[in-house]
Amino acid sequence: MNLTEIRKRQAEVGTYSHDIKDLWRNWLAHDCGIDFNFGLTVMPGKKLVKHLAGVRNVNGNKAYRHMTRTELEQALKKLVELLNRLIYKNAYRRYGKKLEGIMVIEGEQTGRDLHAHLALNKPDFITIKQFTRLVRRALEISGEFLINDPTYNANTDNFDKKYRYKLDIIDRDWLYYITKELNRLSVHNLHFI
Repeated sequence: MNLTEIRKRQAEVGTYSHDIKDLWRNWLAHDCGIDFNFGLTVMPGKKLVKHLAGVRNVNGNKAYRHMTRTELEQALKKLVELLNRLIYKNAYRRYGKKLEGIMVIEGEQTGRDLHAHLALNKPDFITIKQFTRLVRRALEISGEFLINDPTYNANTDNFDKKYRYKLDIIDRDWLYYITKELNRLSVHNLHFI
């Protein structure tokens, strides 16, 4: 039996019927050598626009617009660089130590608010409490992401609605969730850190 016959039989059985989306999701959740243990969801802030005709979101003399996909990618790269500097300090610059992870940008295809999910591998030498503080500090320094929800009302809303970012301990199923918007033919919104 030669290679072409083996491939024909495998195609008949259905081995090659998976699309790119399923292959990426299975690889990330099961076969990837990195065990991601923290998930971070961030919502970008709005950009200030000085002169724009016909703006609906006008506060005083300031007009705001949502971030574009490329602006969000740049802000995420800046956030990851800040996290690396805060966690690894000089080892990031000298030895190239950095966080391992992936980031997925969502909301572009569905028309919802553009936001990002990050799956990160927390280093072993810092505690969970230190890691959460460093993530919050990096979000504050970057200034590109919302930390508190401006529409939060303590009397009516639950406490989980107070913040516009969320840092959780994750399992493998979370990777399926964050890759739900991958296209069948393209994975343009999946980025490796």
